[in-house]
Order: sequence, then C-alpha cells, then structure tokens
Amino acid sequence: MANGQLDLALNVVEVDKANFYQQVLKEIDFCVLMNVRHPLANKKRLSLDEYVSYPYIKIIVPEFNENHVKDEPILFKHGFSRRVAFETSNMHTAMSCLTTTDYLMLGGSAMSTQALAEQGLTSALLPEEIEFPPFNYKMIWHQRQNKPAEHQWFRSLVLRELMALAQK
Repeated sequence: MANGQLDLALNVVEVDKANFYQQVLKEIDFCVLMNVRHPLANKKRLSLDEYVSYPYIKIIVPEFNENHVKDEPILFKHGFSRRVAFETSNMHTAMSCLTTTDYLMLGGSAMSTQALAEQGLTSALLPEEIEFPPFNYKMIWHQRQNKPAEHQWFRSLVLRELMALAQK
C-alpha cells in the first residue's frame, strides 16, 4: 500500500503507521476450527485435554503471531504441550488440510456456521482455561486513496457487500 501497488486490504494485523486509515469491520473471538467429520466436531467447547489430543496447524501471519503462542504457557502450566503438524502462511492450504484430516487449527469466529459447513468445517469454543482477547477484522487503505471518489465508492461497496454476507 505504501508504494502504491495495493489500494485496499482486508486484514487482522494492527496498522499503527502514519498515512494509513482503517475501519474496523468486526470484532472477532478466537475458536478452534476442525473438519465436520472430526471426532470432536459435535462439541460446543473443547476441554484442555481434547485441545491437545490432536495435531495442530499453525498459521504464520507476520505481525500477528503472538496470538498463536499465547496458549503455550497455559498448556505448559497444566502439564500439556501441543503437537504442531505443520506451519504455513497460506490460509487456503491450512483450510484445505483441515477438510481432510483430524488436525485442529486456531481460527476466528467471524465465519458463519454456513460458510464453515460449505468448506466441510465446523468450530468449537476454546477450553475455558485459554483466554485470548478478541481481534479486529478491518479494512485498511493509504491516505492517497482516502479522498478520491472512486476509492470512497469502492470502500462503501465492499462494506455493503460484507454487511450483506454477515446477515446470511
């Protein structure tokens, strides 16, 4: 964005830089994502033992990774450790892998039950012992794109479509 190659981004990473604008779209809580055929798929909330009983997919998101290790001290305190099956920075790779394995993955609760089901996935609440602060999903743009009418129109179009999707 800073060099003009990208006009708009939808992201979860905090942007605390001059010349950038952002609009929070939704506050999102963390949850555990899994395949709909997973042995834990019918659970509303996982226990700590269940949470560590299956291999885990770790998503690498620069400037956001601190959230993916906050549970490790809690697990250690209770005598648990997590088996990381693999790490990836590609969300599509991770989601695709979830649909065909019994792996678990930390994710956001913003996806509707229907959207998850369409991908062959479901979600459960994190164990009570593990608390994460929610994070924000937001639209981010550079100041160059703040005033031009076409950019304002496009941002409002994206916002309107996202709101319509959220209502489904």
